[in-house]
Amino acid sequence: MSEKSMEERVARAIAGANYPGASESDIDEMWEGFSLEAEAAIKAMREPTDAMLDAASIAYYRKSNDMYSLAPTEEPDAGGGPFGYAFRAAIDAALVGEG
Repeated sequence: MSEKSMEERVARAIAGANYPGASESDIDEMWEGFSLEAEAAIKAMREPTDAMLDAASIAYYRKSNDMYSLAPTEEPDAGGGPFGYAFRAAIDAALVGEG
């Protein structure tokens, strides 16, 4: 099974949010109907807010420092490395209303 595109993942999430009782097979049947909404949601996040940039910068710095420390707390590439951490921190900032 190949990895789902971000558009499909977002469309599936939107479908699930609109139909909370839907089964996975129901979502399989309907997610494409939410592709336009998914594309719009992804495009809306293309330009990060200041809070998103701040969160990403801090996460990138922390992960980079951890990677090169004498006693790293986890594998260097775990979670996508510094970029993965920064990306998730930016999205988390948007989700909690900071961004």
